[in-house]
Order: sequence, then C-alpha cells, then structure tokens
Amino acid sequence: MKIYCPKCQTCYSIEDALLPKKGKKLRCKRCGEVWTYTPQDETPSPQNVLADTNGEMLATPNPESEETETETETEKQDNEINIIFSRLKDETNKIDTEINELPTLKKFFPRIKKLLGWDKYSTIFFEVFGLLVIICLSLFAARFEIVRRIPQAEVLYSSLGVPSRVIGEGLEFQNIVRGYNDSENPQQLSVNGFIYNTTDDELEIPTVLINILKEDASSIQQIKQTLETKNIQAKAKISFNLQINVPTEAKYILLTFTK
Repeated sequence: MKIYCPKCQTCYSIEDALLPKKGKKLRCKRCGEVWTYTPQDETPSPQNVLADTNGEMLATPNPESEETETETETEKQDNEINIIFSRLKDETNKIDTEINELPTLKKFFPRIKKLLGWDKYSTIFFEVFGLLVIICLSLFAARFEIVRRIPQAEVLYSSLGVPSRVIGEGLEFQNIVRGYNDSENPQQLSVNGFIYNTTDDELEIPTVLINILKEDASSIQQIKQTLETKNIQAKAKISFNLQINVPTEAKYILLTFTK
C-alpha cells in the first residue's frame, strides 16, 4: 500500500498488515509530520522511509522515487543557475546597448579616464602636481626666449627674482685693438674698440669683464671696468678705451659683459 504525507506529499510503501482498520498514528521521516492514517485514506507522491510514532520503521525507501527526487532537486538548482545567468546576460546586453547609444566622446571618455587613472582622486592630485612642476620648469628653462618674444614677461620674472635677460644681449665688441702704452713696460696694456647695439631698442651698457688668459687659454686674471657711457641708442656705436695691467705670461684677452 502507498501512503503519502499530508504535509510534504512524500510517498511510502507499507504492508497492509501493518495498518489496522481502525487506523494508526504515523510520523513522516522527512518533515516530521504526525497524523492518523486509516485504510480509507487516499494519497499521491514519491517514496521515503516512514515510521510509526514509536520510531518503528514501517517502510524502506523506493530507489526509483529517491532517484526521481534527486533529479528533481538537480533540475531545480540548474534552473536557478540558468535564471541567474539569464539575468546577467540581460544586464550585460542592457549596458552594451546604453554604451552604443552614447555619443563618441562620452563613449571613449570612461576608457580614457580609467587609462589615465582619473577614477582615483589621489592619482588626479599627483598628475596635476606633476604637470604644474613641468610647466614651471619649462617656463624657467625658456625664460630668455620668452622675454625676447614678450618683453613684458621680464617684469614677472623680476618680481620672482629670476634673471630673464642675457647680460649684454644685443651688444657686440667690434674692431678691438690692443697695444702697450710704454714699450719698456709690457705690463701696461691699452685695449681700444667699439661697442655696437644690434637691436632696435636703446640698451643699458653692462660692466665689461676683461679675462686675461695664458697661452693654453687658462685664466690668469679677471678685471671688471665700468664705462662712462651708461646707455647706447638703437643701431648706434660707441668707442671705449680700457687701461689694464697684465702679467708677463699673458697671451690672450677675452672681453665679455657681466653684472
């Protein structure tokens, strides 16, 4: 005889002799449900182990029913997994559709943002700081060229205490001649020549630096002299005469400008 638990519908096979006509209290081995069964009751489902209320085993599992139940649980798990994957697929398709509908710029901006690390505030801070450092170094390195092209920028550099003009830029020495004032005293040397302003602006004449060199071009002595003329007009030329004492081993004289 087949009996079914009224709660979980588990099916049990029980011999008729174990069930009196007046009925018997039974307990479901699967869910623990207790009920009174009489032979007139009718039931429908899988098979498991059944015991009476005293714990005596009344039936043994039906292998076919147990296999069917196992297969049912497996199918249930597979269905749940399939549902999860189906939802993931739908969400992925939804995201892809939204991305494809975005304008070209908005479509690639998130990728560029991630590539540059702009999705993190710390990365943005260090990149901006590094960029500012590079800009400041570039402005410092190119200060002379910037001032040549934009003379007004010299005021900004000067306020920061940064020299932005090459000393004596635009001025050049021409027709330099040297000679001894006294042939008997070769240490008294006279240096004559011209300073020419090659620019279209009036320039201030800096201090002249006289570098006395040996025959191997090593420096022996440096002498600074300030000319009486302080400024020179555009495209103008002024003469100068420098009187210096030089040591006997002097071979060359180099003229430059200094502060």
